[in-house]
Amino acid sequence: MTAQPSTSGMDRRDCALYRFWVRHPVTGRIVLGYVGETVRMPFTRLMEHIYDQPWADTIVRWEVDSTTYAGKAAVLAAEKAAIESERPLYNIEWNMGNPLRIPPWTAVAQRQAREPGWRPPVKGTRVPRQRRTAATTAAPTDAPRSWEWTPQRIKVAAWAAGWLLVACVVGWQAASGPVATAGDGLAYGAGVATTAVGLLLPGKRRRRRRSRR
Repeated sequence: MTAQPSTSGMDRRDCALYRFWVRHPVTGRIVLGYVGETVRMPFTRLMEHIYDQPWADTIVRWEVDSTTYAGKAAVLAAEKAAIESERPLYNIEWNMGNPLRIPPWTAVAQRQAREPGWRPPVKGTRVPRQRRTAATTAAPTDAPRSWEWTPQRIKVAAWAAGWLLVACVVGWQAASGPVATAGDGLAYGAGVATTAVGLLLPGKRRRRRRSRR
């Protein structure tokens, strides 16, 4: 079933009506907690309520009305009628005549009793997504320095020392042969040592070329 489009100048996009069912903080019974409307995806509003509302921890289920409301005016009228007739626990607007309504300050106190230390979030404090800039992409201050002994460099140094020792022994034995000389063994050992030092020294990092769009 689709409601008739609104003839007002308000938004005529499809809107949805949704309900939250909660566990009553005093009686423990499952009751209607909140009725709301949205022009966006209902799941988006669900997540916002979970972040913003002190009664979010009492939610047991939620449902979206099967009717698609063609326009903001239509869904607001449906929301008003539902709140006035169904009397949800936490709605404020159109619900002031409900004697069982829980005001926001009471809901906050009840949440703090259930969860000591809880504080209501301050609106506008969500961290926005930051653009990648030179400051945000710079290396962290605790990054290893060029000459700092990192675990990887220590491991390479240990292997290099071992290979250097083996090279010296092999070179010494080769020097005692009839053909090879001591210079051959020392040259072999020097080559291994040079390679090890090259692995330990910091090299220049290649910058990736960014494709221009």
